[in-house]
Amino acid sequence: MDKWMNIIDMRYVIASRYNVILVSLFLQQSTTFFPLRSQPPRDFFVNHVICIGHVYDNHFVQVKA
Repeated sequence: MDKWMNIIDMRYVIASRYNVILVSLFLQQSTTFFPLRSQPPRDFFVNHVICIGHVYDNHFVQVKA
C-alpha cells in the first residue's frame, strides 16, 4: 500500500504524465485537470478524457458513458 498513488494528491501528475484531461467527480465538488506542460491532444474526445468518480468515501472508479 505504501507504493499506491493517492488520487487526491496526484491528479495533476496523472493528467500531465499521461497527457489526458482528468475529470474527478465528488458529491461535494467536481474538478477537471489538464496537463501542465503540454497541450491536450486536439482529438481529446477520443480516449484522452478520463473520468473518475469517488464512491463509498474511499474508492475511485472509472466512469464511462
